Order: sequence, then C-alpha cells, then structure tokens
Amino acid sequence: MPPPLACRLLNPADPDWPDRVETIRTLLGAPHNSDVFPSHFLRVVLPRIGGHAVLFQRGNHTAGVGLLFPRAIEAGQGVYTLRGHPLQGGVSVAELAEAASQMLPESRVIPYDPAATHTFRRTSSIVDGWDIGAPSPEEAAMIRGLQAQIWGLGADNLYPTDIHSGDFGSVQSQVVRSGEQIVAFLFGFSKFGGRPLPPAWHEGVNSDWRLE
Repeated sequence: MPPPLACRLLNPADPDWPDRVETIRTLLGAPHNSDVFPSHFLRVVLPRIGGHAVLFQRGNHTAGVGLLFPRAIEAGQGVYTLRGHPLQGGVSVAELAEAASQMLPESRVIPYDPAATHTFRRTSSIVDGWDIGAPSPEEAAMIRGLQAQIWGLGADNLYPTDIHSGDFGSVQSQVVRSGEQIVAFLFGFSKFGGRPLPPAWHEGVNSDWRLE
C-alpha cells in the first residue's frame, strides 16, 4: 500500500516565494504547457485573492501540485477549487483534493482537472448593439489569441483556456462579439478577505467574498 499523500501550503511571505513559483511552473511544463498560469498571476494575484499553492509529497517524491482558488462561501464556509496537477502515476486529482481538504478542515475543496473535458455554456445578450455573454468552447480558445494581440505577450504569459468553462468556477467570464469574432473579454476570480469596507456597506453585504 503506498504511503499517504502529505501536502504543504507554500507561504508567499517567504523570501524564496518567486523561486518556488517558478519551480512549480517548471514542474508543470512551463513555458510549453498552456494549462499553466502565468508567473505574475501566481506570484502576486493568487495570494492576494486568498488562494494558495500546494505541494503534495508521497514518500520522498513530489506527487502533485495544486492551486486553490476561492470559489464561493456557502453557509459561512469557504469553498475552494483545487486545480490539481498529479505528477506521479496512480495519483488522481480527487486524491489531491482530499489531502488538501484535510489540511483545510473549515473549508470545502472541489477537485478540478484542467486536462479533462469541460462544459462551456454560451450566453448572449445585446447591450447597445453589442453581443455580450459567456463564451462557447471555440470563443474561449480565441481569448488567448486576443490576449496576445492586446497585451503583446508570449504564450507563457497568457491564461489557460479552460478557466472560462463553467466547471472551473470563475466568478466572471464574458466576451464581446462582433459577428463571428470576439473583440473584447472580461474574466475575474472570487476573492476571500480584503480590506474592510465602509461600515454602512456591511448590512446585507457579504464582504468576505469579492470579485478580483
């Protein structure tokens, strides 16, 4: 019987945090794996929204990498999406999520495999003559090209296509269409914590869950 998975949250306050992020990205195949998040997002944005990077060990070997994304708050309990990347044969994303949930007993962890087939739910609303809505699979694939065109960045600095699926749980993913082409995009992530809001906003507002 294989030894149990051990997991460790990496601390973004550690001085070697940027190096650890690059080590994780290299383990996952960057810069040649389009499922890997850009370095700047993992170094700066993920901790800022209340997310975590997790290393999983089995024995003396790295068995997987996980990225915990805030997804929702349900009945006062934080819910995370674990974007799981197994690095050993016989290790599943579900196992990684189970190990992470034991480390975060006050939260719920939902397993998510970026390499799986995902569901995209295209929507459409006409606003001032523009067709705006959630992307189809084909439109989601176009978003990376639009990012490269607008930002002038290489493939390693673009965001994975699967985050626009309904399964990943991004709080927002919208495109603006002109005919058969998309001309703009917007996506965002849930956020746990953050700076205090004005006292008058507290009534009727769940300030623990925000959009980044």
